[in-house]
Amino acid sequence: MSFGRLGTLGRGFGRLGGLGGASGPRGQKIVPDTANSFYVMASTSRGAALAYHFIRNSGGSAGTDVGTPWQPWRLSGVFEFANINKNPLSDTPIYTWVDDTGAQNYAVQLGAKFAGSYHGGETTSAQTVKLDGANADPTVASAVGSSVTIAHTSTVSDGTNSYTVDFSLTINTDGSVTSTMNSISSAATFGKWYVGMVIAAQAYDEAWVNFSGALTGTQYKVPVSVGTQTYGRTYLAAADTVKMRKSSDGRIIRVVSNAPSIAGYRRTSIVRDTGLNRSKLYYEFTGGVPGTKTGITWTNYYETGAAGATTFASNLLTNGDFPANISGWTTNQNPGGVAWNSGKLRQTRSAETRTIQGASVTINVPYLMAGEDTFTGASYLDPGSLAFSNNSNGSLSSPVADYGTVPFDQNGYNAHIVVPTATATRYVMMQLPAQTGGSSVSDTADWDNMSLIQIGQ
Repeated sequence: MSFGRLGTLGRGFGRLGGLGGASGPRGQKIVPDTANSFYVMASTSRGAALAYHFIRNSGGSAGTDVGTPWQPWRLSGVFEFANINKNPLSDTPIYTWVDDTGAQNYAVQLGAKFAGSYHGGETTSAQTVKLDGANADPTVASAVGSSVTIAHTSTVSDGTNSYTVDFSLTINTDGSVTSTMNSISSAATFGKWYVGMVIAAQAYDEAWVNFSGALTGTQYKVPVSVGTQTYGRTYLAAADTVKMRKSSDGRIIRVVSNAPSIAGYRRTSIVRDTGLNRSKLYYEFTGGVPGTKTGITWTNYYETGAAGATTFASNLLTNGDFPANISGWTTNQNPGGVAWNSGKLRQTRSAETRTIQGASVTINVPYLMAGEDTFTGASYLDPGSLAFSNNSNGSLSSPVADYGTVPFDQNGYNAHIVVPTATATRYVMMQLPAQTGGSSVSDTADWDNMSLIQIGQ
């Protein structure tokens, strides 16, 4: 993005001057840019100003995206300025929270591709921008008020399947922003379904979370890592409040959502990717036919705090980085398919392979189970999975595991919040499932940097 492409606004910004006037100070300002871009300058409760950047008619065109059209306005950038009278087109921000063209609202897998927002296939039947309840054209003239709301109704289609969306976003008087999926409905089958998607620039390396359910009311601090990889996903169980924190400067994006209380919710997670310089928060729902879901909301707060990394507990597993051998680990199924290989534990696919190590844990206390997996093999086969068993033979069903197998979505680092509920010994498990079809293959899962730590308050 270029901040100087228009120099000065020339569309009324200069004529408005400051936010004072007969009615006193007011908190938000629409700043036009182009036919497909505008900003909202919003005063924050801590005295600074956030410039929210909205764009439309651009998006992804990769093999995983549906593509054009991308008609609805979507949030793409959040920039911080000293005050609301700064010009987001010519002044340099004092901090960039995010500058990304990706989806910061919702995405659904229809057929083989993702659709909605940045991912495309979305046609609006209605779209409004309102300032204090009155219609405004953000591409034409600047305007000053107290609160901006952007809303649209749209149909998203991959040409065969479709779903409908009623979505709104409000920039609140304290400078936070609330998004609401008023409704999303479809008779089609969804593969993956994400709402509450939030993108942050740079590496937010910690998550301070509150959980719905039995752990409500306590904030837990979790490392958000990529290990030695360039990609990592940290699963945060049923976290409804997440503070994505950057320990180097203490900046926090706090997100509060009711998603875990909505039928069909599955889990919350943070992904770090793009050369480690992007962090994405997802509230994920189950696939299948969703019917109609209503009233899913999430609010983003952009906050400051003290810098400094949290000190986390020590690893309860031994020899998790396999520097010289795989001692301390037991393979209960297909032991002939497991060997040490250049500083990693290698599982070679034939029969299902389960390799475990036990650790002493405290019941009803959360832990973070993590590891790195590099899978090499046929694309139609499942890669490696992590699980948290309560049986020394690695069984997931007798008794039922506290945390069943979760396949890696791609090579890299995966971490999972797990909560032991029965016995005081648990078993971290690396699993490579049996071949399910096709010709004979010899694919492998190379494991490294396995860990289990208690997460603190």
